[in-house]
Amino acid sequence: MATKKYEILLVDDDRRFLDSFGTLLEGREHELTKAGCGEKAIELLEQRAFDLVITDLVMGEVDGFEVVKATKNIHPEAVTIVLTGHKTVDFAIKALRLGVDDFLLKPCAAEDIEFRIQRCLEKGELLKQKQKTEQALRESEEKYRTLVEAITDAIFVLDRDKHFAFVNSHGARWLHKRREDVLGKEIGDIFPKRIAKQMIENVDYVFERKVTITEERSALLGSQLRYISTVLVPIPNPQGDVESVMGIARDVTHLKNIEEKLRKSEERFRAITESAQDSIFIKDCSLKYLYVNPAMERLLQTSAAELIGQSDEELFGGEAGYHIRQVDRRVLEGEVVSEEDTKLVRGVPTSFHVIKVPLRDSSNQVTGLCGIARDITERKRAEEQLKASLKEKEILLQEIYHRVKNNMQVVASLLNLQTSRIKDVNVKAALEESQKRVQSMALVHELLYQSKSLSNIDLGEYITRLAGGLLDTGGVKLILDARGISIGIDQAIPCGLLINELVSNSVKHAFSSDRPGEITIKALLVEDEINLEIGDNGKGMPEDFDIRNTGTLGLMLVKGLAENQLHGTWEINSTAAGTRHTIRFKTSG
Repeated sequence: MATKKYEILLVDDDRRFLDSFGTLLEGREHELTKAGCGEKAIELLEQRAFDLVITDLVMGEVDGFEVVKATKNIHPEAVTIVLTGHKTVDFAIKALRLGVDDFLLKPCAAEDIEFRIQRCLEKGELLKQKQKTEQALRESEEKYRTLVEAITDAIFVLDRDKHFAFVNSHGARWLHKRREDVLGKEIGDIFPKRIAKQMIENVDYVFERKVTITEERSALLGSQLRYISTVLVPIPNPQGDVESVMGIARDVTHLKNIEEKLRKSEERFRAITESAQDSIFIKDCSLKYLYVNPAMERLLQTSAAELIGQSDEELFGGEAGYHIRQVDRRVLEGEVVSEEDTKLVRGVPTSFHVIKVPLRDSSNQVTGLCGIARDITERKRAEEQLKASLKEKEILLQEIYHRVKNNMQVVASLLNLQTSRIKDVNVKAALEESQKRVQSMALVHELLYQSKSLSNIDLGEYITRLAGGLLDTGGVKLILDARGISIGIDQAIPCGLLINELVSNSVKHAFSSDRPGEITIKALLVEDEINLEIGDNGKGMPEDFDIRNTGTLGLMLVKGLAENQLHGTWEINSTAAGTRHTIRFKTSG
């Protein structure tokens, strides 16, 4: 044993023995403290710790027995040796009952004293080591017990007879029993017969094979059906034999429910993707295919086993594959991409509309992408055919407008030629009005021929050119406000005709020779209604004028155009300051 300096307390009321005994110990490199009575010894014990206490039994008021008691109470790790000159058995028995470690009879031989002291000190070291080990063991057990009690899993230990040697509080609660009602019981006392039988077989297997096994089953906990996963672990003794089995049972009902939902979700996903006519695929972050549906297999005439793990460069070639990779990288950065692209599939140019979205995990990190590709080759071909057909029809319609306009110009020229030969003033005026009406309709076809839409014309441009032609002579000023309104041919012709009639009527009848004339034309779009206003600053209508009983062809034509062609209303407001006509009608678009 390694040399160590020990604290020794020597107690005796015999001064000569105290000094001679002390002289013997002082040569052993120990720290020796002497006490001449029991009272002093107890006082010293309360002040400091000692490794060894050597005390005489028979002393004054406080004898050696009291000193031993105090030592065991204050410093239980200290060893004690008692000295006595009495050779009675009673003294020895009483001392041993108090827990003394050795007994010396006076007088003592030096060799015997040295041997006894050395043995007791060694015993004390072993006792201290044992106490430290036991303390460490208690702390370790307490730590693991705290951990076991804190775990929400059920933890239990079964001995070789398959009795419960331990169960934690959660395990007892699972079983709806008190812990003391579980400990010592057999498996069959706790579980239903069917479950107990299977559990006993599993425990026997662990004892026999010395292996860890896991089992999963459904069980009634209280009134609820739960799924329990149990791990059975062999616990060996120092000789390597299994002396008990520890079980850890976990309620996995929630996980089972999640698995079931996931399974159903996967079934729905596969049902949708495998019956879809569009190609559906999934790629990882390295842009290798992880999944392709049957539609994509059919398109590429390649099995899924061959496609999975390949890149687009391998499937579609370098240039097309490079373009796909560039798009996919944008998707992996979080972008949703929708595009149309044409690539060679089995040597045939094929057009696709592709939508790609990033796939994310529970922490919102992108783990890959999912794409849907629709073969739009036939649609694109149909679109090109439709565009070509539409272009042909546009050209044909422009030609029709052009020819109708030319034919109307011919009619207008014939009327003009006929007018030049007529001498009758009234007939001549009638022919001139007809000529203007034909010209107003021809202008519509001319504007439609020049328009990009071929179905609508700009109302402001139409009024400007129409009214401008009517006001070439006569010194009448035109004020126009009609911007941003488009109308179709079905409304443009009646509008042109009634504007022709009303402007011509104002030029003829509204102004005297000594007063400059103004004609105002306004067009305003209010929601889906056009308000067309045509006015002048002339002398106004006759006082007896009745819009319902107008006798002139021109105004009868205006009334018919407004009400029957435009399906609108016509109002006249006439004063000495001029006349204003208001026509309201719904837009045809």
